[in-house]
Amino acid sequence: MIIGSSEVDLEARFSRVRSEETNLGNFFSDLIRNELQADLSLANGGCLRANSIIENGIIKMRFMN
Repeated sequence: MIIGSSEVDLEARFSRVRSEETNLGNFFSDLIRNELQADLSLANGGCLRANSIIENGIIKMRFMN
């Protein structure tokens, strides 16, 4: 399932998402805000669990068993 796209690499390393503002955190929060048509969205960095740099392009949701 495609959830979005990005023109830049997204920072998802644990050392960054749990200690500072990242573009992935902003992207994730914007997804929530837009989907719920809310004025504000907050997300805890602990919910971002990729621990890598996500390369630019199409972003898909991955389901794990």
